[in-house]
Amino acid sequence: MEMKLNSDIYQSWRIDCDAEFMFGMDGTKWNIFCCALHMFAEFDYSGVSMRQIADQVGIKASSIYNHF
Repeated sequence: MEMKLNSDIYQSWRIDCDAEFMFGMDGTKWNIFCCALHMFAEFDYSGVSMRQIADQVGIKASSIYNHF
């Protein structure tokens, strides 16, 4: 099942680079983290898979493990 985020929420998790470095995360790790938080808020924790998060960020699901 393809999951699409609400367009306002989808845009809001893309935070600018200065915030990324404040939290010690590179751009991709920060995008994964923020996207996951917003997806959990919209679809509930049990309604979101690693693959769905990866699809929204634009990476392979296996890459998530590389960043965390």
